[in-house]
Amino acid sequence: MTNEVKVLITQYVNEKGVLKDDSKKEIVIKAMRPYQFFAITKVLKTLINELNADENINGALVGLFDTVEEGMDTKDLLSALSAQFVKDSAGSIGLLLEVAPESALKLISILSDVHPDQLELQEMDTFFDVVDAIAEVNDLAKVVERVKKSTKSFQKSLKWGEKVTQATLSPVN
Repeated sequence: MTNEVKVLITQYVNEKGVLKDDSKKEIVIKAMRPYQFFAITKVLKTLINELNADENINGALVGLFDTVEEGMDTKDLLSALSAQFVKDSAGSIGLLLEVAPESALKLISILSDVHPDQLELQEMDTFFDVVDAIAEVNDLAKVVERVKKSTKSFQKSLKWGEKVTQATLSPVN
């Protein structure tokens, strides 16, 4: 994994309601930070809820993700979708762009730290250069596995904490 990737984007300004090419700006795509992970998790959860609520989209998605099974909880579903995203980044982004373009743009914006308004004005090659850079610096499968591992550890410590609380609140005989 590369630590960072630089991408040259066009910076646009709004002058009296007209968007103008202002300058070129080099952005640096870095490995995901916790605030980005939490933000994309929120976007993905909202997206999953929207997709599940839309019968037409829900029906169209059946069978597209082999790792997704009926009855999966949100955490497992997010893990499966993230793993599939890593496996076939272009296909997953393509699907997101097709069924939920706003969500795809929001995810890319979060992971690139570039405002969605600026991203959507880029040439397609530049836009996908940003997507490719995100994939290059982030081992999303590794992040998902680490989240699972840490969640299990945290859950164990919470159970231990419950026992300590129960022991300290129990009346002494």
